[in-house]
Amino acid sequence: MGYSIFVFPTERVALFRFQGIMTADQGLAAFQDYLKHDNFDPSFTMLTDARNVIDVDAKFLDILAKVSSLKPVLQKFQAGALSVILVEHMGPFGMARMLGHVLNMFCEIELRVASTLHEIQLMPELSHLDIPGLLGDKN
Repeated sequence: MGYSIFVFPTERVALFRFQGIMTADQGLAAFQDYLKHDNFDPSFTMLTDARNVIDVDAKFLDILAKVSSLKPVLQKFQAGALSVILVEHMGPFGMARMLGHVLNMFCEIELRVASTLHEIQLMPELSHLDIPGLLGDKN
C-alpha cells in the first residue's frame, strides 16, 4: 500500500503519507480510510506528506469522478476546513493544485499546496504546530 494515515487528536491534525506513484484510486481509498478512522473529525487539518510521491498516474476526469463520488460526505466539512499538501516534485505539485480546483466545485475544504516545510510553518493556522515533529523530520 502506498499510503498511511495518522490522526493526532491533541494537535487536531490528520496526517496522510503517500509514496511512489500515486493514483486517483489510492487518494480516494486514503480519504475513505480517514472517514472511517475512530478519531475522524471534519474540523481537523488534513496534512499530506507527498514528498516521496515521484509521479501521479491520474487524469483530470479521474480526479473529478473520485471527488464527485464523495460529494455527500464532503458536505461534513465546513468553511475553514483546511488541507495542506507538501510536495517536492513538479508533477505531484500540479496534480495537487488541480485537486484543489476540483474540491472547490464540491465543498468548503481549502486546499493549499506547499513545496517546503517552511511554507507550512508560515501558515497562520498551523504556526502553533510542530510540523517537523508531526512529519518525523526532527533530527
